[in-house]
Amino acid sequence: AMSILVVSVFLGLYLAVNPSLYRSGLVRLFPVAHRERAASIMDKIAVALRGWLLGTLFNMVVIGAATTLGLWLLDIPMALALGIVAFFLEFIPYLGPILSAIPALLIASSVGPEAVLYTALLYWGVQSAEGYLLSPLVYQHSVDLPPALTLGAQIVFATLFGVLGVVFATPLTACALVLVQEAYVEDALGDPVESEPEKKS
Repeated sequence: AMSILVVSVFLGLYLAVNPSLYRSGLVRLFPVAHRERAASIMDKIAVALRGWLLGTLFNMVVIGAATTLGLWLLDIPMALALGIVAFFLEFIPYLGPILSAIPALLIASSVGPEAVLYTALLYWGVQSAEGYLLSPLVYQHSVDLPPALTLGAQIVFATLFGVLGVVFATPLTACALVLVQEAYVEDALGDPVESEPEKKS
């Protein structure tokens, strides 16, 4: 299962970083008359994927920095190394933070039981703030996903697909939202989707 997760993560990264490499082949699957519109929708999906990738990277940096600072203030040894572990494992929602807390708690146990308690509270506080406040707000701006939709999608995908569902809930929801807005609301229903400048005016 872990090997599937790793392959899926790298596949998603390749698609998000260089979508044009795969775009032309997908466009050719559509009838000639619809290829221009299909290409336009795929470009918007690519923008959404890039937004998710940037938002995820921002979350990873914030969590890594907050964890390092908190552990340093608690005088836990190897605070920077533990912060780096938290940074990388932040890519995996829910499961990643639990895995990153294990080595921190083991190291804190060498300091004393009080250090273990404070370390556990630190990780719980940082991850609670990230899961219920930071991530929804970041993804609302980076991929234009409403916070409630982000949280709801994570719950649904986690129930249906487990760890893989949690990892890809946000990017898949962002792609689905673009498809619904462009292919269904705008094309099928004939109701133009407002662009960002129009929304702000």
